[in-house]
Amino acid sequence: MEAFFRKRRRGVYIGGSITVYYPEERRFAPDLFVVNEADDHRRSAWNVLAEGRGLGFALEVHCGGDKRKDAERNVLWFARLGIPEYFLFDARRTVLHGWHLAEPGDRTYTRIVPQSGHWPVRSLGLEIGLWEGQPRWYDGLGMVPLTRELNYSLSLNDALERVQEAEAERDEATARAEAEAARATAAEAELERLRAEIGRTRGSP
Repeated sequence: MEAFFRKRRRGVYIGGSITVYYPEERRFAPDLFVVNEADDHRRSAWNVLAEGRGLGFALEVHCGGDKRKDAERNVLWFARLGIPEYFLFDARRTVLHGWHLAEPGDRTYTRIVPQSGHWPVRSLGLEIGLWEGQPRWYDGLGMVPLTRELNYSLSLNDALERVQEAEAERDEATARAEAEAARATAAEAELERLRAEIGRTRGSP
């Protein structure tokens, strides 16, 4: 996500498992959260009062323990805090759930209905879905590449550019060699013509 938004020069802060402080609320640490229009420098915690911005998106991953915390209590609590969108990925059942505040003044979530297997995330301008049992981001062009996929793609593009540069240099060298050969052939022909002319001149009475 960081690479995706950085490429688009969009200011967002992406936090994972760091403490979030809302005024007069108990602290919590979502597995993933995003704050729009915020500097992306590293932080050890997110203090809403100090930063002047609350979370725009939060996601929890449930692997075991008390599911009611993520699937029930957080749904009520995060809506009351005004967090526009909240998602829960149940890793044990490989199920994704999403809720959002349908209107700016709402403090009760509405469940997000997936479209063709993707849940729209309006605060980020993206969609989220499941791919091979894991949450994946999608934009209008398809799946947002993972960092390792992006690095591989960049490495591959760099290799292709080097191959193209080498091919261009080879073609240029070939063209120079062909031009030199043509000039040498022309010079040899001119030399033969001059020799023939000298021979005719010597044979003349």
